[in-house]
Amino acid sequence: MNSSNRFSGWAQVFVFSVMLGHSGHAGLADEQLNTAIDKGVDYLKKQIRVKPTGQHSYGQVALETYALISSGVSVSDPLITKNFKILTQMAKGSTHTYTAACYIFALDAAIAQLEQDKAFSNPGKNLGPNKNIGRVYRANMATAVKTLIKTQNPSGAWRYFAANDFDNSNVQFAVLALGVGAKRGVPIPGKVWEGIYKHFVGGQQKNGPETPARIKLGKPEEDRRRDALKLVSEEPKPGRPKRTGSARKKKEPLKGRTVVLKPEDDPIAGAEQITVRVRGWDYENKGGATWNMTCAGVSSCLILRENIKGNIDKDSWKKLNIAIGDGYGYLMGTWTPFHSLYGLYSLEKVADIGGVKLFNEIDWYEQAKGHLIGVQQADGSWAGGAAHGENVRVATSFALLVLNRASSLLTRKPGGNIIISGKSEVGSKDRTWVYLPKLKTSIHYPAVLDLVRKRPSRQLLNILEDIVDAYPEQWRGELIPSLSSSCARSSSKTIKRVLMGHLEKIAGIEYPSVGEYEKWHSHWSRALKAGQGKDASVVGELLNDYKNNLGSVELKRKAAWALTRIRDKRALELFLGDLENESPEVRQFAYSSFKGFFVATPPVFVATGPKKTRARQVAAIRQWFAEQK
Repeated sequence: MNSSNRFSGWAQVFVFSVMLGHSGHAGLADEQLNTAIDKGVDYLKKQIRVKPTGQHSYGQVALETYALISSGVSVSDPLITKNFKILTQMAKGSTHTYTAACYIFALDAAIAQLEQDKAFSNPGKNLGPNKNIGRVYRANMATAVKTLIKTQNPSGAWRYFAANDFDNSNVQFAVLALGVGAKRGVPIPGKVWEGIYKHFVGGQQKNGPETPARIKLGKPEEDRRRDALKLVSEEPKPGRPKRTGSARKKKEPLKGRTVVLKPEDDPIAGAEQITVRVRGWDYENKGGATWNMTCAGVSSCLILRENIKGNIDKDSWKKLNIAIGDGYGYLMGTWTPFHSLYGLYSLEKVADIGGVKLFNEIDWYEQAKGHLIGVQQADGSWAGGAAHGENVRVATSFALLVLNRASSLLTRKPGGNIIISGKSEVGSKDRTWVYLPKLKTSIHYPAVLDLVRKRPSRQLLNILEDIVDAYPEQWRGELIPSLSSSCARSSSKTIKRVLMGHLEKIAGIEYPSVGEYEKWHSHWSRALKAGQGKDASVVGELLNDYKNNLGSVELKRKAAWALTRIRDKRALELFLGDLENESPEVRQFAYSSFKGFFVATPPVFVATGPKKTRARQVAAIRQWFAEQK
């Protein structure tokens, strides 16, 4: 996308919880990200209603549809349904590369959404791939994939329409679309992949300087590309009995031009013995290199590698890996992802398809997220960038795809899910993942809450209730901001009522508005922070919260805990006074808090005992306390 006349038909163009990777409650409060996505979605939906097909006709329809579905908009939304009708009619006669590719991405996103919803209807079960889910979408995808196969030219590449020449921007969309088709079971002839191999491995710059820069892959639990995240039980399955005697079958040796893949075959570019050079690709493989087209080359080679592994000779496999590694080297040596939203999206494809977390110590997603949130317009859109044809709607679609990290979903194994992780350990510092004993697995709370707001279902509401109940009691108050925000954003009275119920359960009191719960949280979090840090500077506020606790026993309890941690003796008279409180619960934690100040044990106090008995016990405790002074 670096020529003014090359993208005249451009956005017939293509083009991602997370949302993941935060620790503690920080991930629960990433409101800036959620707000940016919501505003972008609202902007795009309003613009589509005004002018459905946009400036660039079908390609833009497909791109916008893909961006909206990736952002959580339901496939049953009237706007999405209308867009698919337009695209299905278009696909019958179009051979436009970008349009076909974008259409395939949108179809895959729709199938993935239906798979996810099906999984929530059967929590704890490994449903596996099910070709009956989204059958119409699958049939349309097969047709579009076949169109791309037919329009591949003799050089192994593509242009806007069937032609003997090519441009790598078109090629990258075609390759990724073919990868999506292969993932969904659409047959891709081997000669198609062979042509792509020759095109990219042969078209990369021949020489380049060495670079010490290295990538770093994400940890396994951060890998959303394949089957790392599933909505199934994490409990180990009983092992299969070993077969003996004649029942044991010998493995057939690999034949022909195949090669056994080993971990060291990956172009991780992290080992010191690996040589990495700065070698990229340009628009037409003429020996130059640009950021966008090098991203196109690397992402295409990653898709290619996934689809030819085990069917390639060792020398060719090595050349492919070197091409990928040196492509990474070019990107790290020319780090310029923000010249256009197209360029930033191009980086997202490389990173999420390749599972890259750091480029030469740069956390690409954190940097991209911060940039996008910072430049979002007041109306929710993103301004068009330097790429030709990148109008506001196209730029907004790209931004949403990056924020949602959509490419990792495109290459995810069918039947996978973005909600469940392999992180079930009790006491984990990452509280965005909540272990549910009922399902014997951990669920990503922010993702569930987001789906409850966007695509509510009875199953999701049940899971959300289980999450709130299973959340560690001492930290449960940190759920308030995200629940409050979702409640405020939801347009459904039913969902608002459900969320308000959870807020009441956590705070232990029914308030008339979301704002009251947010006020409660500010007091609760102040007590939590003060207790953790034993901060005596806020004792006055804590004493006041204990006495005037907004009607909430939970807030009173947290203030008592903080005061006990700080060991401010002014709290002792308050605790003694609450030994005669009307609530047995308050009487109990008041006594426990009082007792926590002393090495010696004060006289016995039974919070649930008869009133007269308690009166005698309180008198004895006061007498004991006077003697301690």
